Amino acid sequence: MVLGLVFIFTLFLSLVALATFSDVPTDHPHAAAIKYVYDNDIVEGYDDGTYRPNNHINRVEFLKILLEYRGQTVNRCRFAADLYTDTDAGAWYMNYVYIATCDGVIEGYPDGSMRPADPINFAEVAKIITKDSLSSAMHEYGDEWHEKYIAWLDMWGAIPRADIMPEDLLTRGEMAENVYQMSSFK
Repeated sequence: MVLGLVFIFTLFLSLVALATFSDVPTDHPHAAAIKYVYDNDIVEGYDDGTYRPNNHINRVEFLKILLEYRGQTVNRCRFAADLYTDTDAGAWYMNYVYIATCDGVIEGYPDGSMRPADPINFAEVAKIITKDSLSSAMHEYGDEWHEKYIAWLDMWGAIPRADIMPEDLLTRGEMAENVYQMSSFK
């Protein structure tokens, strides 16, 4: 009996020890993906040792992670400090915004904004991820603007969950899953 309890306790400690973040147990649906983005220095997590996998990710957090994954961290373009009407030239994220704008990955909105703190939805993620991978000659796919981008991600096997809809806001765990699934194509 005591030996059985020791075994169970040892097994429990080993499972906890494998967890990279205190809020990501090894049986979390995105645990392997989160470990991958952490082990590859794509994300650091929060100062309190958490990752917050179920929190929505905002537009600039997503850009940072995507560009870190791609190894695109050097800004080769020069832009005016007021590139977008709602960004702060001194903000931590501006280098990523400059890079993504220079590379044509983001364009901002017609009103001149970028909406850096807004949560990002799956259709926007699909467009940003695939933007530089799609041929400009690729025929439109379906009636909606986002369908060709989502179809491209589906061909890569980089859909974070089977029931995701274009308007669904992406979580930090799902973002890690996107990056993890794309890593086999890198």
